[in-house]
Amino acid sequence: MIEEEGGMLGSLSQLLTVGLAAAFSSVPITVLLVILVSPRRSVSAFPYAMGCVAGTLGVVLAAVAAAQLMPEPRPRQPSVTIAIVEFVLGAALIGLGIRAWVRRRRPRHTRKLPNWAATALEGMGPFRAFVIGVILEFRAKSIVLALVVSLQVHATANRTLAILVIVIYVVISTVTITIPALAMLMAPQRTEPWLTAATARLATAGPVISAAALCLLGLGLLGLGLVGLGVVGAGVSN
Repeated sequence: MIEEEGGMLGSLSQLLTVGLAAAFSSVPITVLLVILVSPRRSVSAFPYAMGCVAGTLGVVLAAVAAAQLMPEPRPRQPSVTIAIVEFVLGAALIGLGIRAWVRRRRPRHTRKLPNWAATALEGMGPFRAFVIGVILEFRAKSIVLALVVSLQVHATANRTLAILVIVIYVVISTVTITIPALAMLMAPQRTEPWLTAATARLATAGPVISAAALCLLGLGLLGLGLVGLGVVGAGVSN
């Protein structure tokens, strides 16, 4: 029982780290900031947030479907395929973390949105905002993080727990978008000044938090992959 609880706590800790790495991504937050200072913020912020939620859910479900192709995990018999995937994802996350850390040193005025996003934001309405939110969640970083979540779902035999993992991740990873958008929807006049200021701070501080979470998560997965491949010992057996 104690071993099972420890494994569950470890999974929740990893899930929280993955969610934070996604939640503080600079691109979705920067797009939200642009929306919040635009004339159509009251009609575009919430659809954009819903697009981010739908896109996050879509990419996670696609990753979970892909993970079903891997062999089922067996007790005390680590899968080489899963170990390789963990190693590759760990290396990718560390690379993304280093890139985010380097980019955070750039002056704010040199940080630009993708050209397609900047163009699409011009004259944006609710439908376009929703589509942009969906598309942004299919970036390389979002896909890698979704693949990490899919490994947790794949290792879960309980269907209810698997659904809970997906829901928790979607909620955590989009909280920096959904809360400001809901506040703008419910009380636009009252919340506009502090929302804009808070989102601007998130756009600046987010990459630091995201970089730390990505590197921490990447190191953990890299270690799991090395253990699964037998390169590093899992521990001393009695």
